[in-house]
Amino acid sequence: MDFILTLENQHDKRKHPRLPVVSKATILSEVPFIKVMVTNMSLSGLLFHSRKWLDFGKTVALQIEGRYRKEPFREVVTGKIVAVKRGGIGFSYGVQFDKVVTSGSQPSLYGYLQSSKHSTVRE
Repeated sequence: MDFILTLENQHDKRKHPRLPVVSKATILSEVPFIKVMVTNMSLSGLLFHSRKWLDFGKTVALQIEGRYRKEPFREVVTGKIVAVKRGGIGFSYGVQFDKVVTSGSQPSLYGYLQSSKHSTVRE
């Protein structure tokens, strides 16, 4: 990917591979809240898309909503915007989480990312 801004200019050195996800999320750290779409995620970060500009390096709290194993969930992750890409009608943002997703803190996201079925968080 050719990000406009990035903390590292390298091949993918992620400890946790990103997996495809289709999920709505809300940025709780902005007022008013911003609705975004998450399209990939790992235990240590995610990629979301928005029409609104957010600053590189900004700390964000995202509430991810969906269904996992037919159960609705809302789980919050926090992290820093480490990559920004300008797209057709908006921006794509790479976020590195403050802490790795765990079964204790985000059980639905963790379960999805560890399962063998990686098509969507929403069922």
